[in-house]
Amino acid sequence: MKKAISTSASFENLNTAFTQFNNAFRSEEASGLSIESLKTDINNDLMQWGVGIDIEVSPINPDDIVKNLLKPHIEDQKLDGQRVDISSFGQGLQRHLIYTLIKMSAKYHTPAKATKKDFNPDYTLILFEGPEAFLHPSQQDVLYRSLIDLSSEPGQQIIISTHSSLFVSKSINSIPSICKLHRQEKETKAYQIKESNLQEILSNNLVAARLSGENKDPDFDEEVRVSDEAIKYFLWLDSERSNLFFARHVLLCEGPSEKIYLDYLADREWAFLRNNRVYILDCVGKFNIHRFIHLLTELGIPHSVLFDGDNDQKNKFIDHSMWNRLINDAKTPLTKGVHQFQVDLEEFLNIEKPNSKRGDLKPINVIKKHVSGEIAMDKLEELKAIVHGITSV
Repeated sequence: MKKAISTSASFENLNTAFTQFNNAFRSEEASGLSIESLKTDINNDLMQWGVGIDIEVSPINPDDIVKNLLKPHIEDQKLDGQRVDISSFGQGLQRHLIYTLIKMSAKYHTPAKATKKDFNPDYTLILFEGPEAFLHPSQQDVLYRSLIDLSSEPGQQIIISTHSSLFVSKSINSIPSICKLHRQEKETKAYQIKESNLQEILSNNLVAARLSGENKDPDFDEEVRVSDEAIKYFLWLDSERSNLFFARHVLLCEGPSEKIYLDYLADREWAFLRNNRVYILDCVGKFNIHRFIHLLTELGIPHSVLFDGDNDQKNKFIDHSMWNRLINDAKTPLTKGVHQFQVDLEEFLNIEKPNSKRGDLKPINVIKKHVSGEIAMDKLEELKAIVHGITSV
């Protein structure tokens, strides 16, 4: 609005007219009194001090018009355009109006150039609490992009507090921009991964390459591999997995079978998981569990691990014994418990696996076995005791 006013011909005409008004008004008399006569009387009294005053009406500037003279109002089309106070509408519309104004700000914003590197007179800080409130996911996405556009300009910084995993997932390509607050009794702690810490995490994630001797290969490029590690977090931490940032405890499991089955039990039978705000994370295979342990530890999030031991088998493709040791060695003080099945979840529950080699049938299979009552109650209770034990520490 300020830009529209300051560049308009009408505003230029207004300034010209105001200058004429100011000059005429100073000497214009009303009831025998004028600004000039008042100034003369005051200055006669101040003459002994060797000073005088001048009086004029300040010119109108765009900021004055935007702050004091522009009066936006809501026109309700259902009431034939009648003006209605915004407070009479629900939070949905009010939030959407804020969301729209921020979008427009990103669209029409003109970057200001600071005259010095260490000081910007036009620095703008926006604090936005719960930007996701009352917005559909698609609107959250557009708002996030608008905020990013605004914050990318010089002299602009935006800080938001959010409970939206969508907002967090959009920021994974810049993990250091995420700050997790965790309240412990009377104290609130902030956890934020600095860029140097992130590089250390990404480098530590290559532990398997070092254990297997892969890093001795002349073609091994550690810088490229570290860059790949950052991409993995970006790919994995979608709006679903980013729920880990809001959990009190994260249970890391190997794949979708464990994730889907434990979520199923948590929603229907094992209330302690939901009551304790345990988030169950599918790590996309045992080969990534250590990566999530490293990340969760830096974020100050307690976690536990449940994974398949695969009988410590070793073949030309996978050395399970090495990976099992790697996962157990990755434990930190925030790793509250680790349980390794001798073979896998299906073997532990004494249920048959699907005949097909398709991995996507395994989660369906374990749910069907549970619903049909083919999982023995004693095995289910044993699994419950294991999960409760490693998540309740």
